[in-house]
Amino acid sequence: MENVVRRIYREVTPWKIHASSAAGTLRTASAWDARTPRRSVPVRKNVRRNRALILALLLFSFLCAVCPAIAAPPDLDKAIRIGSGRTMVIEYTDPDCPFCRKGAAFFRERQDVTLYVFLTPLAIHPQAKEKAEYILSASDKARAYEDVMSGKMDGKPLTGITDGGKRLLEEHRAFAKEAKVDSTPTFFICGRIIEGFDLRRMEEALGK
Repeated sequence: MENVVRRIYREVTPWKIHASSAAGTLRTASAWDARTPRRSVPVRKNVRRNRALILALLLFSFLCAVCPAIAAPPDLDKAIRIGSGRTMVIEYTDPDCPFCRKGAAFFRERQDVTLYVFLTPLAIHPQAKEKAEYILSASDKARAYEDVMSGKMDGKPLTGITDGGKRLLEEHRAFAKEAKVDSTPTFFICGRIIEGFDLRRMEEALGK
């Protein structure tokens, strides 16, 4: 235990560590002035505090490195907002992805979620980009999203696509790239990243 305290205090304080006659404590003396009065340092309290601080900093650094979306969340004002529940979910989705549509159907039944949707059509779905532009060009984007994801617009002409909708789609794609999202659907739920329509993990993250 003394070695642990010495290692920690070498980094955070100019005090030298000495053994103490009091149980569970070590004595410290100034490294600058040998005449400085000594004081007792509770070993367990300081070790736990410093360990917790170091672990918290390491964890935060790790999360920022592997998950840029946590460090720099997307502009939610640009997203399609659906629902008004207390739990926030961010989704990156493709209008023609069958698993994305399963996700849309799942959240349609959830009253406890506020869903923020970013459209990221994939090249393997030729009509997905046009459908995404149609959704983002609509005055009621949430309604247009539901119409497309429910299949109502399949095979129908998509009118009313605007330059603003096209620009917004490019912004959505930029957010996905920044978050390193390259597959759909991808969900960010309560600090968890879930790729694909994994019902068990989604319900677990939401607390059923």
